[in-house]
Amino acid sequence: MFNTSKYTSIYYSIINNAQSRNITGYVERHHIIPRCLGGTNDTMNIVRLTAREHFICHLLLIRMVRNDVKSKMVYAAWQQGRSAKIRGARITSRTYAKLRTQMSETYTGRKREAFSEEWRANMSKAHTGMKVPASDKLLAHLAKMTEERRGYIGKANPFYGKTHSAEYGVIVAARNVAVFTGVPKMRVSCIHCRKEVSHNMINRYHGDNCKSLRK
Repeated sequence: MFNTSKYTSIYYSIINNAQSRNITGYVERHHIIPRCLGGTNDTMNIVRLTAREHFICHLLLIRMVRNDVKSKMVYAAWQQGRSAKIRGARITSRTYAKLRTQMSETYTGRKREAFSEEWRANMSKAHTGMKVPASDKLLAHLAKMTEERRGYIGKANPFYGKTHSAEYGVIVAARNVAVFTGVPKMRVSCIHCRKEVSHNMINRYHGDNCKSLRK
């Protein structure tokens, strides 16, 4: 299963040391023989390691296996080291770069295996009768919105036959400039009461709706 390199010796020294000690605090369960290589969940195949030991063991496993299963060990180590820190075990930039390179090498030239007929049949069975969540409610909502919009078409539209004033055009242009350039919102002076207000409030409380016109 494993070769006879120095990496294998280091690996089993970590395992043997972990099996003969009483450890407290945070620990992680590690399969001595990885499950992807035939290992089981039997207690004899499980060892409790620190986070740092766990990551080191996965790095060692890459050097301990045959080339035809190396990609599995690389992927397992990559999952362990995806973040800058693995629960207290710091991942250096060199280790990160090495894992990335090894991941790339294992995928070069590989092709995804075609889905088996059994897999296709199981997927088809699992999706039979399924409905998109809330699809009926969504269609009903869209139909209602479409019907409501029909009441605003042509002469039914409250703004039918009307045009915006030149003053409103200036305000909209200034607002767009503020939005797209990050310039703070401009303040506009009302032509009736001369009060300066935010441009988005001018038409609601000023202009033709200015209170000074009601006096």
